[in-house]
Amino acid sequence: MKPIAWFLCLPLAMPWAAHAAELSYAQQLIDTTLASRPEVSGISMHVTRPKTTDNVVVASSLNDTSSVNLADDLAVIQSGDTRAKVEDGHVDVRLPLLDMSRRPLGSLEVVVPGADVAKAEKAAVSVRDAVARRISHINNLLEPARFDQTTPLNSYAQHLVDVALAQHPKVVILAIHATPPNTPDDVIVGSNIGRIGKKADEDDLNVIKTGVPKLEFNETGDRYEVELPLHDLSGDTLGAVGVVFNYKKGDDTKAHQAEAIAIRDAMARRISNPANLVEPWPFDPKVPSDTRAQKLVDRTLAAHHELIILAIHVTPPGAAHNLILASNIGRIGKEADDDDMRVANTGAVNQEVNSTGKRFEVELPLLDAKGARIGALSCVFRYNKGADKKALYNKAIVIRDAMRPQIGSVAALAAPAR
Repeated sequence: MKPIAWFLCLPLAMPWAAHAAELSYAQQLIDTTLASRPEVSGISMHVTRPKTTDNVVVASSLNDTSSVNLADDLAVIQSGDTRAKVEDGHVDVRLPLLDMSRRPLGSLEVVVPGADVAKAEKAAVSVRDAVARRISHINNLLEPARFDQTTPLNSYAQHLVDVALAQHPKVVILAIHATPPNTPDDVIVGSNIGRIGKKADEDDLNVIKTGVPKLEFNETGDRYEVELPLHDLSGDTLGAVGVVFNYKKGDDTKAHQAEAIAIRDAMARRISNPANLVEPWPFDPKVPSDTRAQKLVDRTLAAHHELIILAIHVTPPGAAHNLILASNIGRIGKEADDDDMRVANTGAVNQEVNSTGKRFEVELPLLDAKGARIGALSCVFRYNKGADKKALYNKAIVIRDAMRPQIGSVAALAAPAR
């Protein structure tokens, strides 16, 4: 059986000094981790080069990335123990750095303000375990954060990967391949091991072209990959999704395949087209995505499988414009266009077949529980030529009216979900 292509644990032929002028994947991991962990003030990664005893700082927010021998780090690497000490108003915690299969790579230094050692160690373990889910192997850390500078790092595709990864703890690698607009190549647009912008290989392209899944073990037999064609919400193939699990002899590969299919199908219900995947996430950082409006969209979508897109357009309290407050295709914070505003302002209804002829949109005035018009609601259905548009319009009315009792006001929609 062939080794798994492009994203498993086989080290890449890469000099340790390669890409020194670029942001490395290791440094990106540190930067993004610090941005989401206010309780931590600094992180440094130390790994041991293969076949050497040299401890190398590969990325840090604390000091440079030169090669140094650090006694504390070597002690952690050799013993596997955690060491913590209070220094100058902070706790310096050093613990084993692991990859996603819990294999030791080196040591991780985590600096936590204060003098509470137990609290600092808990924070450091949480950071280490979160980072471990995003490291395939040592050389993965030294790869560039992006293989192609035109492919965005903070994309909607990356958001979909992050959500699925949180929901499926048995998954060790998850990556989405697609062809962004106006580009010739299919590339990785979202993953938990970096490599954003890396071109698809022949195996990936074969899955996309033929629709035949790729099912195989890696060369060492400790990981199992399911790669599937990825569809949009109309059922059109737009790329591939690779899902990898840790594996030991006797594990149920059929269960892994079923889980991968469930992940792929859940993603498909939230992808409008290839361009949607490379849109920014968040679309507008000032607009929250975890709102009551989003919970309402998710519940409604789950109850109506004939519905493929649902989006709420309102002007939230304090906002200057009508915008998408909730949807199943991202774009949270995207300003309403003229058609949306016509519906929201006048109570008119938009009905149209999209340019592909496969979708029918009904945009209705959004009403609150008292019947007041507070915005617009977009309902999109699958469409075949000759389908009954009046019936689809009536379905949209039913969906809109079922949502009404759950909408106290715009402020309630914009409130954080509970």
